[in-house]
Amino acid sequence: MKILINSYLFGSSTGTDAPTRYYVVEAEDAKGYRWVLDGFQSNNYIEAGKKLINIRANSNSGRTLDISEGWTVTHPAEGSEAFYETYS
Repeated sequence: MKILINSYLFGSSTGTDAPTRYYVVEAEDAKGYRWVLDGFQSNNYIEAGKKLINIRANSNSGRTLDISEGWTVTHPAEGSEAFYETYS
């Protein structure tokens, strides 16, 4: 299972404000299915990186990443096996 940072660009509903980039932490399996970490979203890349390092450290210490608790299914990686299974 890979742990990665993904970013999303959100614009204002009125079109008057500059868009804001938000970073989230995602897990991706070998087929490309992805889960996003619940309750974490930041407009600070360094903060997202710290969260990523913490999760990787836990998984490197022998803990298994339990995506059934604290993670929500999100869109699969584009072009992956999971993408074609989901959208075909």
